[in-house]
Amino acid sequence: MALKRKATWLDVAVSNGGFRNAVKALSWAHSWVHVQVALDRDPSVDEVAEWWNTPRRSAFREQSAFRKCFPMLESPAAIYSTDEAMRKVRRTVDVLAKYDAWRRSDEAPEDTELLNVGLHASES
Repeated sequence: MALKRKATWLDVAVSNGGFRNAVKALSWAHSWVHVQVALDRDPSVDEVAEWWNTPRRSAFREQSAFRKCFPMLESPAAIYSTDEAMRKVRRTVDVLAKYDAWRRSDEAPEDTELLNVGLHASES
C-alpha cells in the first residue's frame, strides 16, 4: 500500500489556479518575503515592485495569481514559516544588500568597464 504524500505549496497552487498561475503566485511569494525581511514588515505591492525593479503591473499580476492560487492565505508569510526557509531568505537578503552596497561604492567598476571586459574576453 503506497503512502500518500503531503501536498506541497506547488500542488496547492496548481490545483487552485493551474500551472501558469502557480508559477506567478510562487514568484510573488518569493519576491514578497524577501522584501518583507528587508523592510522588517509586510510590504505593499508597490514596495515589492520597486525593490525588485519590476513593473508595477507585473507585481499586481503576480499578486492576483497568488490570491487565486492561495485564497486561504492573506500573505505569503505562511509559505516561509519554517526556520530553515527564513534562514535562507535572510541570508539571500543580506547578500543582496552587500552586493547593492558594493555596486554603489567607488570600488565597483563602471558598467562600461564590465562591458569592455566581456567584449574583449575572446581576444586574449
